[in-house]
Amino acid sequence: MRKLIILFLCLFTLTVEAQISQSPDQVLFSTAIGTMHTIDSFLVSPSENGISLFVYNDSLEQYSFVRREFFNRLNTMNSKVNDSVLIIQSTLGKLHFVSLKNLPQMTFLGTVDLNRPFADYILIENSLYIAGYFDGILRYDISNYTQANFVDSSMLGILITQLSADSSYLYALDEYNGLLRYELNSSAFPTFIDYLYVPLRAFAYTQIDSLFYLHLIEGGLLVGDYNRPDSNNIIDSVQTSNQIQSLYYTDSQFLITDNRNLLVINRDDNTDTKSFLLNGVSPKGLWHPYRNTTTLMLPSDNGGLSFISFDTSLLIEEGLEYNGNVDDMLITDSKLFISSNSEPIRVFHIDTTGETMYDYTLYENLNQSGQLEHNGDSLFALYPEIEKLALIVNADEPDSTLWENSITTTSSTVRNMYYNGEQLFDNALIFIEQPYSIELLLVSDSGFLAFASRWNFISDITSFAVKDSVAVVTNRKNECEIYRINNNYEKEYHKSISLSGTASKSIFHNDLLYLFQDQEMYIIDFSTFNNIFIDTVLNIPFDVIDAVIVENQMFTVGALGITHFDLNGTIPEVIETGGLPGNAIHVDSNVIAIHDNETIMLYYHDLPLSEDDPETAPENFSYLLQNYPNPFNLETIIQYRLPQASDVQISIYNILGQKITTLIDANQEAGSHSVSWDGTNASGNVIASGIYFYKLKTEQSAVSKKMVLIK
Repeated sequence: MRKLIILFLCLFTLTVEAQISQSPDQVLFSTAIGTMHTIDSFLVSPSENGISLFVYNDSLEQYSFVRREFFNRLNTMNSKVNDSVLIIQSTLGKLHFVSLKNLPQMTFLGTVDLNRPFADYILIENSLYIAGYFDGILRYDISNYTQANFVDSSMLGILITQLSADSSYLYALDEYNGLLRYELNSSAFPTFIDYLYVPLRAFAYTQIDSLFYLHLIEGGLLVGDYNRPDSNNIIDSVQTSNQIQSLYYTDSQFLITDNRNLLVINRDDNTDTKSFLLNGVSPKGLWHPYRNTTTLMLPSDNGGLSFISFDTSLLIEEGLEYNGNVDDMLITDSKLFISSNSEPIRVFHIDTTGETMYDYTLYENLNQSGQLEHNGDSLFALYPEIEKLALIVNADEPDSTLWENSITTTSSTVRNMYYNGEQLFDNALIFIEQPYSIELLLVSDSGFLAFASRWNFISDITSFAVKDSVAVVTNRKNECEIYRINNNYEKEYHKSISLSGTASKSIFHNDLLYLFQDQEMYIIDFSTFNNIFIDTVLNIPFDVIDAVIVENQMFTVGALGITHFDLNGTIPEVIETGGLPGNAIHVDSNVIAIHDNETIMLYYHDLPLSEDDPETAPENFSYLLQNYPNPFNLETIIQYRLPQASDVQISIYNILGQKITTLIDANQEAGSHSVSWDGTNASGNVIASGIYFYKLKTEQSAVSKKMVLIK
């Protein structure tokens, strides 16, 4: 037995030669909805690590995903829009500023670090006011978006947690006393005037015209009016049984949400109420005009957006073109398959550059899809809604896709599914992992599916791996249990290895099991079944939630990003790190795909050509340079090189993938070429400012790049 070796991070920092880019090269879609703002036809939604941008699609009557801008550790608590500037409050005591003047382009302006926690904020001209909890109201001068200088403060309140302002006054909620009012001055700190006295009862407020609706800790609202005498400025109340999360209103109605219900209250008669159960949506959303009706937009619990329209009855409709969280994905034969808890299986085509475009949908009427596995051109797909595991043949050919057969399975609690393509006792096996059990299904040569066995476990499963007749299960008792599969497909206990913590992922490669626990990699030697042992423990740069091995390369993803390992040596070598956090990863020859349950992110990897050195491009691939100038106003030049004579097409697309115009459509000789574009469409009309893509397509390859037009 070789001696256990523990290697630390310093070993890896010397071997890392490249970095995976922090931001992905392409985002297919995102259903990441946090705080929301509407600007013209756009919906802007900051959430953890980024800002998603959607545009309203009139034909679909839904929002369509446009793009997602990523910011490291954004950790959005709150956001506001002030004069076309999006201000995002982070849990780290920072404010991030993003310009929305030229949507769909979003420009990062800067970050101010206040080095302190705060509950709320408001920007009035160059004065930034923050609600500093027990430190009162603090004012900073913010002449640019990178630095805030403390000016002065007010300690009149005890616990300041919310701020707002109108043209004349600054309002501050003191949870110990009530709502304080200050008169705004030209340069000095606002002058305190009076307050709505509600001691130890209000935790939030909403201003509607000249009235203030104070959200009470015990539930309900008190209505305050500063125009009444101090002794009589609480003029009314609205009764609710639960604590109010959000208050919205129309000319005739209040729309009030708590954690479970939506109340519709007649503003002229508070006793005239209707209550609706909130199923599957968040209570905090955005009021928005839609179809000229009373409409509330609320994030869906399972990803996406819901429109709740009020006319004669409650009507809930999907608000995004793609609704629902990502459940699983896989890549095979230049196809990316994506499943979702609210959507059918979508299939995307990956071209030779790594660029991925929507191709087709499998069984559009099955609007709930789960775990995926594949065997050649056959797809195994779980459908939780109908509790079926389906075998779909020719899944990579939309015109000949066939639902071959299926088997009933309880799939609503499935965490993972594994397919072992190797024969074991004359059958291949599918392993379906659930919290405390693993179900085994047989796959015959003819594709017939049959139940084989169910393995039950006392402790919750955290990872599973299988190789030949050996199965490995890790659990929350910090154990790695090893079993032999007998000819009845039952498990036979062999041994258990104690771990120092809970393993999150395990994966076999040859005779080695790679097992991940936080930022440690256990390498367990399985070359001799009766002498299984921990060979090495490595300290690795990033934690691991999921891993995939392609030939002798391993790619992992976790809460810190992506790591690429070379497995050719005696000890795995870190080749590159980077990227964004994710929960699942798949890789083929030229793309790394990860998802965080809400967003599909693609990193073009090991491309057949280098942007820095055209000579490194393989013989049969074209080379496309970045346009110049970029951004441009009147005209830009696009240069490209052809390795051989070919039919060539150069086209311009908008961010929705719609073709704007074609600049070249002809046969051209080998060599260097260029073409100019003046920012007009196929009809000769000047198009709007924004982000566009130009694509070079030849008989041998296709490649595209991004450019910005500014008018």
